[in-house]
Amino acid sequence: MILDPAQYGCSSKLPFHETLSLAGAAGYKYPAGDFSVTSQIGPYAHSIDKVFRCSANWQVFADIALNHALGDVLVASATPLHVMLAFEFGPDAQEADRRNATAAFFAAARARAVQVGKCHSSVGSGPTAVTIAVCGNRATIEIDAPADGIIYLSRPVGAFKMHFLAEMGLNDCTAATATLSSRPSPSFPKCAKWAALSDVSGDGLAGAVLSIAARFRLDANIALGSEMAFAPDVLRVDVDCLVNPEASYEDLPLTILSSDASHLMRLRETAGPFVGLLNSNQETPEELEHLGAMVLGTYVRGTGKVRVEWKD
Repeated sequence: MILDPAQYGCSSKLPFHETLSLAGAAGYKYPAGDFSVTSQIGPYAHSIDKVFRCSANWQVFADIALNHALGDVLVASATPLHVMLAFEFGPDAQEADRRNATAAFFAAARARAVQVGKCHSSVGSGPTAVTIAVCGNRATIEIDAPADGIIYLSRPVGAFKMHFLAEMGLNDCTAATATLSSRPSPSFPKCAKWAALSDVSGDGLAGAVLSIAARFRLDANIALGSEMAFAPDVLRVDVDCLVNPEASYEDLPLTILSSDASHLMRLRETAGPFVGLLNSNQETPEELEHLGAMVLGTYVRGTGKVRVEWKD
């Protein structure tokens, strides 16, 4: 089998509550963020991700994997400059495949004006995966701490699920694959004076919102609806391997009042949408509407609680 549903995209992650405990073991008082910042020589923003093969087409895999990795430095208001790649080729990649995969990643990097540095290759027993380290040049900007305001979502949730169904031959949703593989636009991260930014990845929308709420001591009220699903099948078709179990968020201050809302909050993404917090004392840029951004909810100063309801 070329694609393994259990190891697909940004999967095989630890439960979110255990990720929080590891952040505590590392000395953080809050969940580790999407990126780290080196201020002594720049400043520069850095991130690292591992992405399992998520397309039979090497170029599609390369585009999605790089978009996923670059998203972490884009939310740091940084311009991606440099990546390093570590391939772990599995039984799905023979010698010609390995050459094609390498060429695809270098082509994807060139298309995104990103330089590839060190490229390491090895073999493993599981599906092919690539670890991507990213460095970006971070703009020097003044950021107001989150106080109270509106939470925005850059695009609907579930494009990666629709792409998965297409790769498995269960639908023909080419729009999802096109969305995930298109070059990431910095427009959303740069269009407003965000108080906080994150991207939605393997821990789902729940992980992104919980991390921000815990870090900045906010209470968030999320109002989801069917328009926030990329396509109707995001809610209608079950794909258990792309949904984090409820136990992943156990003992965390997360209250979800609807099964549909729970599904969207726990859905794993790769190259997922952005989440932005805009304080109420900031003007709402007109560009947000042009970009198709949606109001996800509101936030106020609090204790880190997240409450989710279903609007429909």
